[in-house]
Amino acid sequence: MTAPPRPVDAAHRLRGVRTAHNDHIAELFPRHQRLVSYVIRSPGADVSAVLSELRTLAEGHGRYVGYDITDEAACSLRRRDGYAEALDLVHRGRAHGLVVPNQATISETSRVRKRGPLVRRAQRTALRP
Repeated sequence: MTAPPRPVDAAHRLRGVRTAHNDHIAELFPRHQRLVSYVIRSPGADVSAVLSELRTLAEGHGRYVGYDITDEAACSLRRRDGYAEALDLVHRGRAHGLVVPNQATISETSRVRKRGPLVRRAQRTALRP
């Protein structure tokens, strides 16, 4: 003889249905974070190896690189058109963030001191090989 089914609170049942539905949707449509790879290159240099390495690093963390942007070396951070374009992609929601070879690529000494909390947050959320 089996015991009668226990009454289930409607809210608990609905929560279970909703969770199962959301999990199924996540399996069907995985949500990957799109990143911008940003590299500073010397004039005439080939950066395809660095871009490939950044792409591999992002994929290893469940993200992918949607845009590859480069700038020439030896110019101020404020004068880098590629950097401005990369930040614009992030601010408009077309990308979730940047992936760079090292922190020096996107920082200047004076900016690091002024934006200490931003740098600390970036260090906590940085992709590590």
